[in-house]
Amino acid sequence: MFLAAALWNWLVALVSLFANEMIRSGLRMPPLADSLNLHLAMSCICLFGIGYYWVARDLSKNQAIVKLGMIGKFGVFAILLGHVIRGDIPYALAAPGVIDLVFAALFLEFLMRTRKMEAAANHADFGY
Repeated sequence: MFLAAALWNWLVALVSLFANEMIRSGLRMPPLADSLNLHLAMSCICLFGIGYYWVARDLSKNQAIVKLGMIGKFGVFAILLGHVIRGDIPYALAAPGVIDLVFAALFLEFLMRTRKMEAAANHADFGY
């Protein structure tokens, strides 16, 4: 799951960087005034992808990355939804945010299961 999340982030970043003008044109949106914010955002998305890759390599470590990623992915979905509701962007541009929402829910489930497993292991250590 975390490898898929890493690949998703990297795909979003690459597509956003190299096909931004084509996507915006296809959605009848004006071109960006400057690309600085896009480049900064995509660098952050790539960095989160690296974090998810680290988690995928060792599920017992990097819990903080999972928590941060869960918050970030819920946030991405909420921001996109808010812009759709305001009429700033078309639904098609926000649709990939649903994938982030699914990952956020899966990350939450992972964290809850991990916490239960740790609690059970600690409980067993004390002979209860």
